[in-house]
Order: sequence, then C-alpha cells, then structure tokens
Amino acid sequence: MDWFNEMYVRVSAVLGSLRDSEEGQGMIEYAVLIGLITATVIVTIGLIGGQVQDAFNAVHDALAG
Repeated sequence: MDWFNEMYVRVSAVLGSLRDSEEGQGMIEYAVLIGLITATVIVTIGLIGGQVQDAFNAVHDALAG
C-alpha cells in the first residue's frame, strides 16, 4: 500500500505542474491572432475583390490602347 501512496503523490505533483504551466499559452494567443488576421484579409478581399479587378481591367484597357 505504501507504493500506492508514493505513486499518488508523484502523479499529483506531475498533474499539478502541468496545470500551473503557462508555456503554451503564448503560442495559442499567437495562433488565434494569426487566424483573426487571416479571416479579416479573406473577408476584405472578398468584399473589394471585384472593385480591384475592375481597376486592373481599366488600366489594362488604357495601356492596350
């Protein structure tokens, strides 16, 4: 029974240190930020994409003569 108590203490210590660890928190914050920026860029391109295409076509037509 003594080995069981020792194992319980070790497992509790490991789980406690994992719970208190904040090493991955910064990476998750960066991933969320990159995801939000990517979504914003995709939506913006979707909204103004036609206008940009029209502007390029106008420049192309003007250069073509």
